[in-house]
Amino acid sequence: MTSTHRDNAVHAVDTLNDFVGDFVGSVNLFRVFETQFKAGLVPEMLMVNVHKICLSHLVLGLCKFVEFYSRFHKVIPSEHREACKGLVREIKQKGVVEFRNKCVGHIWDKELDRPWIHSEIMTRLNRLTGANLSGFLDWINNPNANNFPYTVVSIVETVKDTLISQHSITQDEIINR
Repeated sequence: MTSTHRDNAVHAVDTLNDFVGDFVGSVNLFRVFETQFKAGLVPEMLMVNVHKICLSHLVLGLCKFVEFYSRFHKVIPSEHREACKGLVREIKQKGVVEFRNKCVGHIWDKELDRPWIHSEIMTRLNRLTGANLSGFLDWINNPNANNFPYTVVSIVETVKDTLISQHSITQDEIINR
């Protein structure tokens, strides 16, 4: 095992560590505000903004995982490559990358030469979530059942923990870089 391979493993763990925080934080923030909204404690306009912020952040994180896999697939432990490859495939099938490129990152539909309208964004969002926002959030982070390889968080954490174990990576190497 070369030092370059270990260095790449450290970089991968650092990136995966950020993903865990992004996915868990965004889903939990969404759910906390949703509970508050349903209790009548949060105005609808604020809830709309929280939805946009959290979903945009989740979309960006999922797209970053696609990039992560492209850059780090060689360092991913062999026993977890299929789960990661399957996650990338599922992200692409849901249209996450396309949603980021068209709706999160831009206001303009180049093909129609006009801004995106709400109904078009919602159609794409429904494709992304399978018209089941709660199920989509559970697919990313289900604190009651984050079992490998059924949630994004379980895959990210399992790969991260395995890399830490295989390469004896210390917390100090990640936190104090």
